[in-house]
Amino acid sequence: MGSSSLIDVLAAHADRLDERLLVERRSSLVTALTAVPDRRDPRGVVHALPAVLATAVAAVLTGARSAAAVAEWAADAPQHVLAELDVFRDPFTEVRRAPDESTFRRILAGVDADALDDTVGR
Repeated sequence: MGSSSLIDVLAAHADRLDERLLVERRSSLVTALTAVPDRRDPRGVVHALPAVLATAVAAVLTGARSAAAVAEWAADAPQHVLAELDVFRDPFTEVRRAPDESTFRRILAGVDADALDDTVGR
């Protein structure tokens, strides 16, 4: 399943969402996404899988429908939003650094689609 197919899965859940994603639910989303297995080699990983997935979910909820659109949303997101999504914080500058398009594309292409669908569906 490619990254656009996973974005379609997220979009299907977003289309059924009747309420705004409250702060409490955003933080629980990041926590819930820890259940999705991370298949990456841990060496060199900068962005935690739950943070990348939560950022993708948030972007799709605002209308993003491609990896490029997700990355653009993430790049434009305010620091406090990135903090709520637990996006990587540079230890030297204290600035939250959103994943780039290639990171979203790789992660969405390699993630366990069933686990992601189950988690987001809950």
